[in-house]
Amino acid sequence: EFGKQIIIRSITPSPPSNGRGIENPTVLHIWADMGGIAWLGRAFPSRLCSEFQGFNVNLVTTDRVSALHEACLGGHVACAKVLLENGAQLGNHVASAIHEAVKRGHRECMEILLAHEVDIDQEDLQHGTLLYVACIYQRTDCVKKLLELGANVNVGKRLDTPLHAAARKSSVEVVILLTDYGASLKCRNADFKCALDLAAPNSKVAQALLLREGNDSFSSSLF
Repeated sequence: EFGKQIIIRSITPSPPSNGRGIENPTVLHIWADMGGIAWLGRAFPSRLCSEFQGFNVNLVTTDRVSALHEACLGGHVACAKVLLENGAQLGNHVASAIHEAVKRGHRECMEILLAHEVDIDQEDLQHGTLLYVACIYQRTDCVKKLLELGANVNVGKRLDTPLHAAARKSSVEVVILLTDYGASLKCRNADFKCALDLAAPNSKVAQALLLREGNDSFSSSLF
């Protein structure tokens, strides 16, 4: 206990940047980057904030990066959870934090943030929706979980849908997942192209889309 107290009290102001090149990170940013705050949460349960008097868990750097953002970037699930339990707020930076978590395939970090009332269908101007990002980076686990949690299967980035992204990336498993959850084969993007138009000719993705299109046409003819 005494050693732990010394470690905490000996923390000094952080250097100008951390390993990611973030400008002016605090100690919490650096510890979040390394996942170290989770250790503090175990060492001092329910006393993390009091041990860090003078440190604000919601401080952001000059480029608007929070400690929570850093934890999600690194996939430090326990660390993100401790920060949230000790008052980390889901401010304007949360959209990029959760999108970055999905981009890197950190499904558990994504789930923790979604459990704190983040809109599952929020569309980031740069990245699009969470489902769209998961499809672009072919993070199948994230795609599955988002669909299970009720993400809108047809909302992506502007007129581009998650199915457009999956077809463009030649991701057969993701294409099948999306169509199983009702993704529209007829949605057209800003270039007036549907998902099939973006699939490589004679590819497995094109075959899967044609098969689903044929099944849909057959089902429609029955009514």
